[in-house]
Amino acid sequence: MSTLDGFDLNLLQSLNVLLKVQHVSRAAEILNITQSGMSKNLYRLRSKLDDPLLVRVGNTMVLTPRAIELKGVVNQLLLDINTALNDDVFEPENYEMHFNVAVPDFLVQLYMPDLLSKLLESAPKLSINFLTWSPETFTRMEDGRVDFAFGGLGIVPAGIHRHTINDAEYVCISRKDHPNLSTGLTLERYTQSKHVGIALMSEGLNPIDVYLNQQGLSRAVVVTSPLFMSAVAIVAKSNLLMVIHSELAFKAQEVYQFDIHALPFKPEMPNFDMYWHERVKKSKSHQWFKEQVMKI
Repeated sequence: MSTLDGFDLNLLQSLNVLLKVQHVSRAAEILNITQSGMSKNLYRLRSKLDDPLLVRVGNTMVLTPRAIELKGVVNQLLLDINTALNDDVFEPENYEMHFNVAVPDFLVQLYMPDLLSKLLESAPKLSINFLTWSPETFTRMEDGRVDFAFGGLGIVPAGIHRHTINDAEYVCISRKDHPNLSTGLTLERYTQSKHVGIALMSEGLNPIDVYLNQQGLSRAVVVTSPLFMSAVAIVAKSNLLMVIHSELAFKAQEVYQFDIHALPFKPEMPNFDMYWHERVKKSKSHQWFKEQVMKI
Protein backbone atom coordinates (compact mmCIF):
# COMPACT_ATOMS: atom_id res chain seq x y z
CA MET A 1 0.00 0.00 0.00
CA SER A 2 1.41 3.43 -0.94
CA THR A 3 1.78 6.20 1.60
CA LEU A 4 -0.85 8.27 -0.22
CA ASP A 5 -3.53 5.60 0.22
CA GLY A 6 -5.87 7.01 2.82
CA PHE A 7 -3.71 10.13 3.24
CA ASP A 8 -5.70 13.30 3.88
CA LEU A 9 -4.10 15.81 1.50
CA ASN A 10 -5.34 18.65 3.73
CA LEU A 11 -2.60 17.57 6.13
CA LEU A 12 0.05 18.65 3.63
CA GLN A 13 -0.38 22.31 4.57
CA SER A 14 -0.03 21.49 8.27
CA LEU A 15 3.03 19.37 7.51
CA ASN A 16 4.58 22.15 5.42
CA VAL A 17 4.18 24.80 8.12
CA LEU A 18 5.28 22.48 10.94
CA LEU A 19 8.46 21.62 9.04
CA LYS A 20 9.18 25.34 8.53
CA VAL A 21 8.51 26.74 11.99
CA GLN A 22 9.18 23.60 14.09
CA HIS A 23 6.65 24.79 16.64
CA VAL A 24 3.08 23.53 17.13
CA SER A 25 1.61 26.74 18.59
CA ARG A 26 3.23 28.95 15.95
CA ALA A 27 2.07 26.65 13.15
CA ALA A 28 -1.47 26.75 14.53
CA GLU A 29 -1.37 30.56 14.59
CA ILE A 30 -0.15 30.76 10.98
CA LEU A 31 -2.89 28.38 9.75
CA ASN A 32 -5.53 30.00 11.98
CA ILE A 33 -6.49 26.77 13.74
CA THR A 34 -6.46 25.80 17.42
CA GLN A 35 -3.34 24.42 19.06
CA SER A 36 -5.20 21.20 19.88
CA GLY A 37 -6.20 20.91 16.23
CA MET A 38 -2.59 21.27 15.13
CA SER A 39 -1.50 18.72 17.75
CA LYS A 40 -4.03 16.26 16.31
CA ASN A 41 -2.71 16.91 12.81
CA LEU A 42 0.84 16.25 14.00
CA TYR A 43 -0.31 12.99 15.63
CA ARG A 44 -1.95 11.90 12.36
CA LEU A 45 1.14 12.82 10.35
CA ARG A 46 3.41 10.89 12.71
CA SER A 47 1.14 7.86 12.44
CA LYS A 48 0.84 7.99 8.66
CA LEU A 49 4.52 8.65 7.99
CA ASP A 50 5.72 6.36 10.79
CA ASP A 51 8.15 9.00 12.02
CA PRO A 52 8.02 11.48 14.95
CA LEU A 53 8.98 14.35 12.58
CA LEU A 54 9.57 16.76 15.51
CA VAL A 55 11.40 15.76 18.68
CA ARG A 56 12.16 17.84 21.74
CA VAL A 57 15.80 18.64 22.49
CA GLY A 58 16.03 20.75 25.62
CA ASN A 59 13.57 23.61 25.23
CA THR A 60 13.29 23.42 21.45
CA MET A 61 11.78 21.11 18.85
CA VAL A 62 14.08 19.82 16.10
CA LEU A 63 13.39 17.97 12.86
CA THR A 64 14.16 14.28 12.45
CA PRO A 65 16.26 13.21 9.43
CA ARG A 66 13.04 12.07 7.72
CA ALA A 67 11.45 15.47 8.32
CA ILE A 68 14.49 17.25 6.87
CA GLU A 69 14.17 15.11 3.72
CA LEU A 70 10.49 16.03 3.42
CA LYS A 71 10.86 19.77 4.05
CA GLY A 72 11.89 20.92 0.58
CA VAL A 73 9.79 18.30 -1.22
CA VAL A 74 6.53 19.22 0.54
CA ASN A 75 7.09 22.97 0.11
CA GLN A 76 7.74 22.61 -3.63
CA LEU A 77 4.76 20.27 -4.01
CA LEU A 78 2.40 22.85 -2.50
CA LEU A 79 3.87 25.62 -4.67
CA ASP A 80 3.29 23.48 -7.77
CA ILE A 81 -0.28 22.69 -6.71
CA ASN A 82 -0.99 26.36 -6.04
CA THR A 83 0.40 27.34 -9.44
CA ALA A 84 -1.63 24.65 -11.21
CA LEU A 85 -4.85 25.68 -9.48
CA ASN A 86 -4.32 29.40 -10.06
CA ASP A 87 -3.12 29.52 -13.63
CA ASP A 88 -5.56 32.25 -14.64
CA VAL A 89 -4.60 35.71 -15.88
CA PHE A 90 -3.38 37.91 -13.04
CA GLU A 91 -5.20 41.25 -12.94
CA PRO A 92 -3.86 43.43 -10.10
CA GLU A 93 -6.82 45.82 -10.25
CA ASN A 94 -9.17 42.96 -9.28
CA TYR A 95 -6.85 41.09 -6.92
CA GLU A 96 -6.91 41.43 -3.13
CA MET A 97 -3.28 41.51 -1.99
CA HIS A 98 -1.80 41.95 1.47
CA PHE A 99 1.93 42.13 2.07
CA ASN A 100 3.96 42.31 5.29
CA VAL A 101 7.08 44.31 4.46
CA ALA A 102 10.10 44.76 6.77
CA VAL A 103 11.65 48.14 5.99
CA PRO A 104 13.96 50.76 7.49
CA ASP A 105 12.14 53.93 8.48
CA PHE A 106 13.77 56.00 5.72
CA LEU A 107 12.20 53.85 3.00
CA VAL A 108 8.71 54.53 4.33
CA GLN A 109 9.37 58.26 4.66
CA LEU A 110 11.39 58.94 1.52
CA TYR A 111 10.22 56.40 -1.06
CA MET A 112 6.92 54.81 -0.12
CA PRO A 113 4.63 57.86 -0.56
CA ASP A 114 5.35 57.99 -4.30
CA LEU A 115 5.55 54.22 -4.73
CA LEU A 116 2.34 53.56 -2.79
CA SER A 117 0.34 56.00 -4.90
CA LYS A 118 1.40 54.09 -8.03
CA LEU A 119 0.77 50.70 -6.42
CA LEU A 120 -2.73 51.66 -5.23
CA GLU A 121 -3.57 53.14 -8.60
CA SER A 122 -2.83 49.78 -10.26
CA ALA A 123 -4.13 47.60 -7.41
CA PRO A 124 -6.86 49.42 -5.39
CA LYS A 125 -7.46 46.31 -3.23
CA LEU A 126 -3.82 46.23 -2.08
CA SER A 127 -2.91 46.59 1.61
CA ILE A 128 0.58 46.75 3.13
CA ASN A 129 1.73 46.31 6.72
CA PHE A 130 5.13 47.86 7.39
CA LEU A 131 7.29 46.09 9.98
CA THR A 132 10.62 47.04 11.54
CA TRP A 133 13.73 44.95 10.99
CA SER A 134 14.54 42.42 13.70
CA PRO A 135 16.87 39.42 14.12
CA GLU A 136 13.84 37.23 13.25
CA THR A 137 13.06 38.93 9.93
CA PHE A 138 14.43 36.16 7.70
CA THR A 139 12.88 33.45 9.89
CA ARG A 140 9.55 35.21 9.50
CA MET A 141 10.05 35.24 5.74
CA GLU A 142 10.49 31.47 5.82
CA ASP A 143 7.22 30.84 7.65
CA GLY A 144 5.17 33.44 5.79
CA ARG A 145 4.90 36.22 8.37
CA VAL A 146 7.05 38.56 6.22
CA ASP A 147 6.70 38.79 2.43
CA PHE A 148 9.48 41.24 1.54
CA ALA A 149 12.33 43.00 3.29
CA PHE A 150 14.57 45.92 2.32
CA GLY A 151 18.06 46.60 3.61
CA GLY A 152 21.78 46.21 3.07
CA LEU A 153 23.30 42.91 4.20
CA GLY A 154 26.35 41.05 2.95
CA ILE A 155 25.25 37.49 3.73
CA VAL A 156 21.70 36.12 3.78
CA PRO A 157 20.35 32.65 4.70
CA ALA A 158 19.75 29.89 2.17
CA GLY A 159 16.42 30.25 0.37
CA ILE A 160 16.50 34.06 0.46
CA HIS A 161 16.67 35.86 -2.89
CA ARG A 162 17.66 39.49 -3.45
CA HIS A 163 17.45 42.25 -6.02
CA THR A 164 19.83 45.21 -5.80
CA ILE A 165 17.98 48.52 -5.84
CA ASN A 166 21.04 50.75 -5.36
CA ASP A 167 24.73 50.00 -5.70
CA ALA A 168 27.04 50.70 -2.78
CA GLU A 169 27.91 54.39 -3.21
CA TYR A 170 28.26 56.12 0.15
CA VAL A 171 28.92 59.68 1.33
CA CYS A 172 29.36 61.47 4.64
CA ILE A 173 26.89 64.08 5.84
CA SER A 174 27.34 66.90 8.34
CA ARG A 175 25.33 69.88 9.50
CA LYS A 176 25.43 73.00 7.37
CA ASP A 177 28.68 74.96 7.76
CA HIS A 178 30.31 72.44 10.08
CA PRO A 179 33.14 74.36 11.85
CA ASN A 180 35.75 71.65 11.28
CA LEU A 181 34.95 70.96 7.60
CA SER A 182 35.14 74.41 5.99
CA THR A 183 37.97 73.24 3.72
CA GLY A 184 36.67 69.75 3.13
CA LEU A 185 36.60 66.32 4.74
CA THR A 186 39.90 64.47 5.11
CA LEU A 187 40.55 61.08 6.67
CA GLU A 188 42.21 62.77 9.65
CA ARG A 189 39.22 65.06 10.21
CA TYR A 190 36.86 62.11 9.85
CA THR A 191 38.60 60.01 12.51
CA GLN A 192 38.95 62.99 14.86
CA SER A 193 35.21 63.74 14.69
CA LYS A 194 32.37 62.11 16.59
CA HIS A 195 29.77 60.06 14.75
CA VAL A 196 26.22 58.76 14.55
CA GLY A 197 25.91 55.07 13.69
CA ILE A 198 22.96 53.01 12.47
CA ALA A 199 22.35 49.90 14.59
CA LEU A 200 23.05 46.69 12.69
CA MET A 201 20.45 43.92 12.51
CA SER A 202 22.97 41.40 13.78
CA GLU A 203 26.05 41.57 15.95
CA GLY A 204 29.38 42.56 14.47
CA LEU A 205 31.41 45.56 13.42
CA ASN A 206 30.13 48.12 10.95
CA PRO A 207 32.00 47.83 7.59
CA ILE A 208 33.40 51.33 8.19
CA ASP A 209 34.97 50.28 11.50
CA VAL A 210 36.32 47.11 9.87
CA TYR A 211 38.07 49.23 7.25
CA LEU A 212 39.43 51.73 9.77
CA ASN A 213 40.71 48.95 12.03
CA GLN A 214 42.58 47.45 9.08
CA GLN A 215 44.32 50.81 8.64
CA GLY A 216 45.15 51.02 12.34
CA LEU A 217 42.54 53.75 12.81
CA SER A 218 39.27 54.13 14.70
CA ARG A 219 36.37 56.55 15.14
CA ALA A 220 34.14 57.54 18.05
CA VAL A 221 30.50 56.57 17.53
CA VAL A 222 28.74 58.42 20.34
CA VAL A 223 25.12 57.93 19.17
CA THR A 224 23.65 54.72 17.77
CA SER A 225 20.10 54.51 16.44
CA PRO A 226 18.01 51.89 14.59
CA LEU A 227 16.06 54.78 13.02
CA PHE A 228 17.71 56.24 9.94
CA MET A 229 15.75 59.48 9.69
CA SER A 230 16.18 60.18 13.40
CA ALA A 231 19.93 59.82 12.92
CA VAL A 232 19.85 62.26 9.98
CA ALA A 233 17.91 64.75 12.12
CA ILE A 234 20.57 64.49 14.83
CA VAL A 235 23.38 65.15 12.34
CA ALA A 236 21.56 68.19 10.92
CA LYS A 237 21.48 69.79 14.39
CA SER A 238 24.88 68.76 15.82
CA ASN A 239 28.58 68.46 14.99
CA LEU A 240 28.29 64.68 14.54
CA LEU A 241 28.99 62.99 11.20
CA MET A 242 27.21 60.09 9.53
CA VAL A 243 27.88 57.85 6.52
CA ILE A 244 24.87 57.02 4.34
CA HIS A 245 24.08 55.90 0.80
CA SER A 246 24.54 58.75 -1.66
CA GLU A 247 21.05 58.53 -3.18
CA LEU A 248 19.48 58.48 0.26
CA ALA A 249 21.51 61.54 1.24
CA PHE A 250 20.17 63.55 -1.71
CA LYS A 251 16.65 62.30 -1.04
CA ALA A 252 16.89 63.15 2.69
CA GLN A 253 17.95 66.71 1.82
CA GLU A 254 14.32 67.26 0.79
CA VAL A 255 13.47 66.91 4.49
CA TYR A 256 16.57 68.13 6.41
CA GLN A 257 19.31 70.64 5.68
CA PHE A 258 22.86 69.26 5.77
CA ASP A 259 26.07 69.17 3.71
CA ILE A 260 27.22 66.15 1.71
CA HIS A 261 30.92 65.22 1.51
CA ALA A 262 32.78 62.66 -0.56
CA LEU A 263 34.25 59.95 1.66
CA PRO A 264 38.03 60.27 2.02
CA PHE A 265 38.32 56.46 2.00
CA LYS A 266 36.61 53.50 0.30
CA PRO A 267 35.17 50.95 2.74
CA GLU A 268 33.51 47.82 1.37
CA MET A 269 29.83 48.62 1.93
CA PRO A 270 26.74 46.48 1.15
CA ASN A 271 24.30 47.35 -1.61
CA PHE A 272 20.72 48.29 -0.81
CA ASP A 273 18.57 45.27 -1.69
CA MET A 274 15.05 43.89 -1.73
CA TYR A 275 14.72 40.37 -0.26
CA TRP A 276 12.13 37.62 -0.62
CA HIS A 277 11.94 33.90 0.11
CA GLU A 278 12.06 30.98 -2.29
CA ARG A 279 8.53 29.99 -1.26
CA VAL A 280 6.93 32.99 -3.06
CA LYS A 281 8.84 32.82 -6.34
CA LYS A 282 5.81 31.41 -8.21
CA SER A 283 3.24 33.69 -6.59
CA LYS A 284 1.86 36.05 -9.23
CA SER A 285 0.99 38.72 -6.68
CA HIS A 286 4.53 38.65 -5.26
CA GLN A 287 5.99 38.76 -8.75
CA TRP A 288 3.87 41.81 -9.52
CA PHE A 289 5.02 43.60 -6.36
CA LYS A 290 8.68 42.88 -7.14
CA GLU A 291 8.26 44.24 -10.67
CA GLN A 292 6.76 47.47 -9.36
CA VAL A 293 9.58 48.01 -6.86
CA MET A 294 12.21 47.28 -9.51
CA LYS A 295 10.88 50.26 -11.46
CA ILE A 296 11.84 52.68 -8.68
